[in-house]
Amino acid sequence: MAVYDTHRAVKTLTAAGFDEAQAEALIDAVGESHEALATKVDLKDLSQELRSEMQDLSQELRSEMQGRPQELRAEMQGLSQELRAEMQGLSQELRSEMHDLSQELRTSMESLQQESKADSQRLDSRIDLLAQSTKADLRDLELRLTMRLGALVVGAAGVLAVLQVFLP
Repeated sequence: MAVYDTHRAVKTLTAAGFDEAQAEALIDAVGESHEALATKVDLKDLSQELRSEMQDLSQELRSEMQGRPQELRAEMQGLSQELRAEMQGLSQELRSEMHDLSQELRTSMESLQQESKADSQRLDSRIDLLAQSTKADLRDLELRLTMRLGALVVGAAGVLAVLQVFLP
């Protein structure tokens, strides 16, 4: 900070026509305002301090950044291994579920085949019963038709005999 000679400034102002009280008041006011002002030396010192801090921060940041890629690689490898393990677990779960579904499907197909076989046997039995019933009905019909035909033949023979008697 620069040194300001206030006594000399008061002498200069009184020589210019100020009374001593006015000169001292003006110098005090100027002095107070100068205390808040920075000199070129202050600014130069501050600039040097800032440069030094910036260099320190830059070096610190560089050293931190040099280690980051290795940390990131290690973290990525860890995540990659976790992902592989999780995928492998999911793959095994999927295989197990597919196997279980395959077993269920086989069981269902076997059950359906057995049901189908039982249904087929029941249908065959019903067809056999219907065939036997139809044969019996046809024999009964044949017997009735034979009897009617016989009755017709006898009736026709009777009509012929009557016609022979009455017709010369």
